[in-house]
Amino acid sequence: MDVSSDEENLESGAFLELIKQETEKAMKERQFLMKELKAKERRGSIFVDSVKRVVAAVQRAPGKFDFLIEWDYNPHDKITPSTTLVRGSHFVFSNPLAYRRYVEKNFVEAKIEQKKNVIIKK
Repeated sequence: MDVSSDEENLESGAFLELIKQETEKAMKERQFLMKELKAKERRGSIFVDSVKRVVAAVQRAPGKFDFLIEWDYNPHDKITPSTTLVRGSHFVFSNPLAYRRYVEKNFVEAKIEQKKNVIIKK
């Protein structure tokens, strides 16, 4: 079963349970990278790190998007952040304001520009 942030999954609690599991998994991965592997670079996690910017959206299926996220520097672990692909439902749920700003910047403003160009050509 593919759990997402759809209304049905929110009401049943399946999505919140998925978020809890993903958060625990992200924390274990972070500890392993930092303590065991002593990594110089880390993969960011929407559940642990703050988003610096959204680089791109990738459509994985009709109406389903994933986002390429550039992570902000985390002074706690002092590891260089990188970019990673994040499931759209995780991103929207964990960081709705950044998601809204990305959509407005890349889609709404683009449509406004298209309309301006059409009006100017007439």
